[in-house]
Amino acid sequence: MAVPNLTALVERGAYADGVIGVFPSVTYPSHTTIVTGVEPARHGVTSNFRLGTLDWLKNASDIRVPALWDIARQGGVTTSAIMWPMTYGAAIDWLITETDETRKEDLKIALTRGATKGLIEELSRDVGPPPVGQRTDLHAIENLDRMSAAYAAQILKRHKPGLMLVHFLEADHMQHRFGPNSSQARQAFEHIDMHVGTLIEALKTAGTAERTDVIVIGDHGFAPVHTVINVGRLLLDTGLAMAREGDVDSDLVFLESHAGSGIFHAKPNADPALLDEFLGKLQKKIEQDYRGILVWLTDADIVRLGGDPNAVAGITAAPGYMIAVAPDTKRSLPTTRFRGMHGYTPEIRLMDTGMIAAGPSFREGQRLSVARLLDVAPTVAAILGLEMKATDGDVMVGALKQIESAENPF
Repeated sequence: MAVPNLTALVERGAYADGVIGVFPSVTYPSHTTIVTGVEPARHGVTSNFRLGTLDWLKNASDIRVPALWDIARQGGVTTSAIMWPMTYGAAIDWLITETDETRKEDLKIALTRGATKGLIEELSRDVGPPPVGQRTDLHAIENLDRMSAAYAAQILKRHKPGLMLVHFLEADHMQHRFGPNSSQARQAFEHIDMHVGTLIEALKTAGTAERTDVIVIGDHGFAPVHTVINVGRLLLDTGLAMAREGDVDSDLVFLESHAGSGIFHAKPNADPALLDEFLGKLQKKIEQDYRGILVWLTDADIVRLGGDPNAVAGITAAPGYMIAVAPDTKRSLPTTRFRGMHGYTPEIRLMDTGMIAAGPSFREGQRLSVARLLDVAPTVAAILGLEMKATDGDVMVGALKQIESAENPF
């Protein structure tokens, strides 16, 4: 795999190949932790979707704690975000947000709706219009990432924001579809390397490269998958769920699936005694019949992992397996759509991701033995000379030269 730009950053900066994520290890909770420095239980984004629905979250107002763009604005630092989740309506100076509308509508229409007024028109004029079509196929994702890099580069050159966040999508999609070790996934990482190179060249053109820190980080790892565990069959076997209208339903709980794991929420007016009976039967069946495949999570386990504090229980799958609810009578089904998955607990180390950080604030050739998504926001804030209060993460002092002398150069 040829990644010359990332390799150059490693050689002149700090890096970690085992960055610990959050629970659940899915995109929106992870991205929100990166910019807030707190667990999902505290920032409130505990899923990609609004609870009990398949409606994707998008609003920055759903984040319960200050994000990096909030404290940057308070400190007089200008900001930009390109395709970063949970930024719709955020107080960001140059914004193009990721929303579910890009999966359903023409990209230019969807992107314009969530962008800073006039920004898409400005960038379309200076760089070129967004890709034609919708974000529904793998080729469109590749083109969308190319657009993100070109637009971010233009903003760096013209507006010189003090903080920029850019989210590239292709590696996630390719690992889901073809697997984490596939040739398609490796090619996606080569494309990301090319996009990083585009941004670095833009910094050089803008004359800001020597005073800019660059952090490249993933939001979660990936596990190869081969089998879907049908939790619908498992629920039916308790005798306290039933098949209804082509689905499996219970009057007691509903399952919020994160593919690698799932969280049970009590339904309104669920009888406490029946709920305890249901959860007891479910736990016993998992421990007896799904040993090595599924692990039961108590509500205390979920709190310990920083997940949704309103959950009553949960399950996590072993690598190689993912969970889904289907009215099928089979206990398990072969995967047909996915070859790679995430969403597992961060204790499964395949969910670790990587990080490279280079620039005037970072030590050269420094390998970090421990790093967490939680540590990114307080570290960025410290570099900018800003204060981020009451985070769950820490400043990565082992990666930095002299944090006490760091100043906001903007």
